[in-house]
Amino acid sequence: MTIKKLSATLGGLFLMLATTGAQAISLDALFAAGTIQVNDKLFSDWQLKDLVDSSDAPSIDLTRIEVTGISGNLLNPGLNFAIGGGGVQAGGQAGDFDVAILRFEFKVTVLDPRMRIKDSELSISGGWVASPDTLLGIEETVCSSANCEPAVPDEIAWQRVWVDALLNEFKEQDVRNFAPQQEMWVDQFVYVSSWDGGPAAITNFQKFFSQEVPEPATLAMIALGLIGVGFGRRRLG
Repeated sequence: MTIKKLSATLGGLFLMLATTGAQAISLDALFAAGTIQVNDKLFSDWQLKDLVDSSDAPSIDLTRIEVTGISGNLLNPGLNFAIGGGGVQAGGQAGDFDVAILRFEFKVTVLDPRMRIKDSELSISGGWVASPDTLLGIEETVCSSANCEPAVPDEIAWQRVWVDALLNEFKEQDVRNFAPQQEMWVDQFVYVSSWDGGPAAITNFQKFFSQEVPEPATLAMIALGLIGVGFGRRRLG
């Protein structure tokens, strides 16, 4: 193994280990050219596409939607969306239809040239409140170019999580596999509706992007590099 190859391998490893997404940043700040980096994933190009406030429940406050990087698993980094102020809410009077909508898009880029994203996971597990006549959920489209929309030619995947309290049906988690990608755009359509005037809200959801494991030769190089670093530290100690 050459010094150049070892240096490149360790450099990629340190890039994966370096996480700058642990501190929460508001969705409002992200729409103002903000970014989040989680391991070797850069989340950028955030844009607000639609916002419809409820007629009776509190308005959606973008400054109180906090986005935090999830970096516990190097091969499955993600984002957590914590919606303050009671969440994206709908309510109103009994018998009146009320709805709140938040739609936005962002770009995901793999910074490590050896890695590729191979699937997308969406979850609202434990992050919702529903009354008897509530329909809420998130519809997500993943595309290979910007201005992502459902059913466009460059769509890579479409997934949905939802809670239908009227029919007592729900799906809190959805995963879609696709061909490995180095970059992608994600369209998030968040909606909450209510007919009975009772509380309904989405208060938290999460996104994960699993990636391919490096080839065995690359893993061996990483292991040898770590052994060398550990041995050097032992000798210095």
